[in-house]
Amino acid sequence: MKAFISYSHDDAEFLTSLHQHLAALRRQRLLEVWTDREIDAGGVLHREIAAAMEDADLFLLLVSSSFLNSDYCYEKEFQKALEKQK
Repeated sequence: MKAFISYSHDDAEFLTSLHQHLAALRRQRLLEVWTDREIDAGGVLHREIAAAMEDADLFLLLVSSSFLNSDYCYEKEFQKALEKQK
C-alpha cells in the first residue's frame, strides 16, 4: 500500500516520530511512504507532489494548527485526499 503523508514543515519533528511508528510496516513491505522529502534537488515540486497524491492508496494527514494554517496543505493536499475518498 502506498501512503502519502501531508504535513506542515513546522511539524517536522512529528513526521520523524510518525516514520518511527510506521517502521515495522515499511520493513515488512506492507507500506510504502511518500513525503515531499522524497523530491530530489531540481525536481518540480508541484508536479511530483501531484503525482504522488494520485498514486497514493492512503493519505496520512498530520493535522495541527500549522497544517490548518498552510494554504497548500489544506487547499491542495487535504482537498485531494477528500476527493480521492469519494
